[in-house]
Amino acid sequence: MEVSHIEGLWASNPRSWARAYHVPIEHREKVLAAYREARIKVRIRYQGPRSHSIGRTMKGVNGAQDWIRGSYQAQLTCLREDAKSFSVYDR
Repeated sequence: MEVSHIEGLWASNPRSWARAYHVPIEHREKVLAAYREARIKVRIRYQGPRSHSIGRTMKGVNGAQDWIRGSYQAQLTCLREDAKSFSVYDR
């Protein structure tokens, strides 16, 4: 899969910053491999249900304590485990 094919197949709104939009999560590895091969650094934003992660225990990073994901944080972001699709942005 090539970058031009990805950006043509899942084209975003012309006013959007996204390179590709609403890409099904099943294509994640292929899309990342294509951008890696083209030496383009990208950032992924996951899209999907957010309420599933309320109350989930999240692992602390760099020695921080584990924490419970609250409703405010769950409304802001979608976790990779819950995602149905994703968007690709420049890093």
